[in-house]
Amino acid sequence: MYNFIRYILLCFSIIFLLIETLKADHRKYVWTYQYMTMDRGEAEFENYLTFSTPESGKFENNTTFENQFEIEIGMTDNFDFAIYQVFKQKPGGNFTFDSYKLRARYKLMKKDEFLFDPLIYAEYKGYPDFSQHKFEFKLIMAKDIGHFNVALNPIIELESSKNWKPLFLYSIGLSYELSKLLCLGVEFRGSENGHYVAPVISHGSPKLWIAAAPTFMLGGIKAGNPEFLFRTIIGVGI
Repeated sequence: MYNFIRYILLCFSIIFLLIETLKADHRKYVWTYQYMTMDRGEAEFENYLTFSTPESGKFENNTTFENQFEIEIGMTDNFDFAIYQVFKQKPGGNFTFDSYKLRARYKLMKKDEFLFDPLIYAEYKGYPDFSQHKFEFKLIMAKDIGHFNVALNPIIELESSKNWKPLFLYSIGLSYELSKLLCLGVEFRGSENGHYVAPVISHGSPKLWIAAAPTFMLGGIKAGNPEFLFRTIIGVGI
């Protein structure tokens, strides 16, 4: 547990140390997607670190660690494509390759042409032995109002191991940009398996940004799902 707390403190220390040197825009959330794609011809490396535990008061020997490496490329002004490699370590287990993902995003309209700025998101997740297949589809709707941002992501998941039964999820983000360097917000996410709230802090520039959010359950959680998660995302332009 002490190692976990030290990791959280280290992440937030890095955030505040970088605030003085970074300029321009930044990603605002860790679970919710905004209205954005990579610019044409640009690329970015992203690293997702996610810790989760089925018991919020017990971290030692009870925490699963997931590390995702993503390369994201802007194909056109409205379309980008990404490849993920996902590694996972369960309590008492080894750090191993878990799965891979292929993801595409497409802007349906230009910014501020509609009440919300819409974007569609499609993702395929596969496993090394090809035993399972998972598809995820999101409608990303977001809006900037001055320094405020609101983003809504209705989500549908389809997984072969569950006889392609759809799972409906949601993610909602609300944030306020304190400056060009710092943004604070809150996210809500969930499904029939449980609901969560996550205070989020983010900062950065087009070439370097970081976001972090501890994520807490709201009410009851279906058995087998985590009570607490902590996620950080770091993005580096390449």
